[in-house]
Amino acid sequence: GARLQASHQEGSGRLHCPLRPPPLPPPPPPVRVRVTGVRTDSGYGEYFLKVDEDGACWHVYRRWSQLGQLERELDVGFGRDSPYMAPLPKLPTSLRSSTSAKLLRLRPRQ
Repeated sequence: GARLQASHQEGSGRLHCPLRPPPLPPPPPPVRVRVTGVRTDSGYGEYFLKVDEDGACWHVYRRWSQLGQLERELDVGFGRDSPYMAPLPKLPTSLRSSTSAKLLRLRPRQ
């Protein structure tokens, strides 16, 4: 059968085992994002987001397509197929891009 081999570096006090991956860095602090408003005056719909992270808070406007891109990037970096395996929330797909203020106001409730 296969044999395990471990090596010791002189003076390091550590045993190196090549079969164990290095530990993951700690995950970033939790971030809370809330939709606090919408606007359509620029010819497309945007969401006004309040972002809270580790005691800091800021407000930004983002389009639906930008939120979708962010969702994909977070999933790659921290989602179930990443080393962190975090259960990330998904954007609702029942409503997509719109310039209707009425439709945009419904989205934060989804």
